[in-house]
Amino acid sequence: MRLMAGLDHPSTGRILADGRDVTGLRVRDRKVAMVYQQFINYPTLTVYENSAAPLRVARLPRAEIERRVQEAARLLRLETMLDRCRSTLGRPAGKRTAIARALVKDAELVLMDEPLANLDYKLREELREELPPHLRRVWRGLRLCNDRAERGAAARRQHGDSLRGKG
Repeated sequence: MRLMAGLDHPSTGRILADGRDVTGLRVRDRKVAMVYQQFINYPTLTVYENSAAPLRVARLPRAEIERRVQEAARLLRLETMLDRCRSTLGRPAGKRTAIARALVKDAELVLMDEPLANLDYKLREELREELPPHLRRVWRGLRLCNDRAERGAAARRQHGDSLRGKG
């Protein structure tokens, strides 16, 4: 993930994105968003401000920021928490806030390490189904996961019923 994001450089070889060599591109020029397993949020900012941070840096119009943050909040069940400081929330809401910040960025590539870890079972199952179609519609994504059920569900969505029963 760090190589693809441009945080580390390969000792040999190249990194291609859509056939284009991006090995030497700076991180900010790659249009990549990352969500680490140990997520990172600004503790003194609200969920809304955390989610909107990359859009404000990009100087997008307020209406566009509002639209993107609200869309991500709906998807990740954060609508009622947007005005709360990250430091007042538990780990599951913090993880969802980090995912929201990655989604609003409109990146060409979204890298997520264990994006559904630390979420309660019901929400994890819902997002396991709802998040991938949203990512496919707008972005490409790479998701690393150790959860066998999550890997199987992702593979079945990608390859259809041909994998049914192969887990």
